[in-house]
Amino acid sequence: MREFLLALQFLTIITLIPNLKADGTMLSKSTAYFPIIGLIIGILTAVFDWTISDIFPNYITGILDVIWLAILQRGLHLDGLGDTFDGIIGGHTPERSLEIMKDSRCGAFAIVSITLVLLLKAGLFTSLTFTNNHEGWRFIILALCLSRWGIHFMGFLSRYAREQGGLGSYFTGNKVKNTLWLSSLSAMAVAFFVLNIKGILILLGLVVWTWLFARYFRRKLGGITGDVMGAYNEITEVLILLAGVASLKV
Repeated sequence: MREFLLALQFLTIITLIPNLKADGTMLSKSTAYFPIIGLIIGILTAVFDWTISDIFPNYITGILDVIWLAILQRGLHLDGLGDTFDGIIGGHTPERSLEIMKDSRCGAFAIVSITLVLLLKAGLFTSLTFTNNHEGWRFIILALCLSRWGIHFMGFLSRYAREQGGLGSYFTGNKVKNTLWLSSLSAMAVAFFVLNIKGILILLGLVVWTWLFARYFRRKLGGITGDVMGAYNEITEVLILLAGVASLKV
């Protein structure tokens, strides 16, 4: 139960136990609940979308959905997205890239990447908002659930890039191996419940995408960091939402 609460408070703004104490082992074990936390975020976002969809035009609803999601997650993954793009584009060596990513200041590539992702998300949510498509909520929930499972799976496939360690090191390699089965079962159950066979196919596609993503950063940085996990989450959300818009349009 403490691991679930830890995952909830780490991935969202929801705080049920202030000053919850945790060690590295608890952090690693909390990954088992990442897809469930994603499911909670997805349901809250879908309900928020449904609540406001009759009040505002679709494009305003889409923008508000993105703002709601950013607040709900306190911008955690967006920060990682910006730092990652600053590092991989601005650094010519793994060492320089990691140094740039550790800098708290935002560079041009961070601003551009965050802006483009937010604009794209706003457009996708506009297409999937309840008044525009009554099936769109399925892809909203699926995107937010499976992207969190993907963080866990990518962590399992990867090593931590910084030799001195860091918070993200507790979510990588063998440290999260024992929780992957529970996380994967949860992700498969949600995928099937929300979209049946189509959901399972999206999950299988996500396995390939995650392996390619982890492989790229293994070559680029020698592994991943917490920022890379954030970038992965944002990009993966967009890809699943894109798949939803394309699927519903057909």
